[in-house]
Amino acid sequence: MQKKWNIKSSRGEAVERLAKELGVGTVTAGLLADRVGADSDACRRFLGMEEEMLHSPMLLCDMEKAVARIDAALAAGERIVIYGDYDVDGVTSVSILYLYLKALGADVGYYIPNRMGEGYGMSEGSVDKLIDEGARLIVTVDTGITSSAEIEHAHARGVDVVVTDLVSVKSSRKILTYANGDNTMYMDHLFVCKPDPNGNAEPFVGDEESLNVGWFSPDALPEPLAATTVERMAYVREYLKAKANGDSHAQFAFNGTIR
Repeated sequence: MQKKWNIKSSRGEAVERLAKELGVGTVTAGLLADRVGADSDACRRFLGMEEEMLHSPMLLCDMEKAVARIDAALAAGERIVIYGDYDVDGVTSVSILYLYLKALGADVGYYIPNRMGEGYGMSEGSVDKLIDEGARLIVTVDTGITSSAEIEHAHARGVDVVVTDLVSVKSSRKILTYANGDNTMYMDHLFVCKPDPNGNAEPFVGDEESLNVGWFSPDALPEPLAATTVERMAYVREYLKAKANGDSHAQFAFNGTIR
């Protein structure tokens, strides 16, 4: 049976106004109106369009090391290759990082594996190909978290690899139905981050879904905690324990089973 997209009819003037105020198309404005409402300020907060609402990338664990290695590659004129994924966020991430490094004068290229021929993630063959073509630093985006063997292979050939520090990816078949009738299934991505000492260390509410936020020690968490928060903290403890023993691969959980 042939499938097709069924797009809700426009909500008229409200969507037209929202599209004009945000500088987006009416389809995007309609989706935002369904998800957030027709208030343009609320939509900007949801999209993170205001610079002061963006979180510092230095909150990611070991980001200083990643930045220092990329800076060293720039200074030495080393060949940098961005290793991405073939999906939308993977291609977008590759484009953003490539254009930024190119603007800095970097000797930079990119590699996106063939979905049908190579599948998801890094492979030793592609790593060898990039190194043979001159890569001295590989930066992965939207991939590489579970590619321990491929990264070790690159290290053995004298090439460094920068990978985002992801703790876990969790999903299930549970369907949540919202008041407006939307049916959703969630995939949860959990990262280890830390406060930026040179940034805004004071927590603040940045969306329409939270009443209050704050910093807490893992050993002195407020009560009661949501079941999902308790679950996430358990993932973090398990991840940090494994990382201390030399295993930093991300955990993957589906329907309660961790792989």
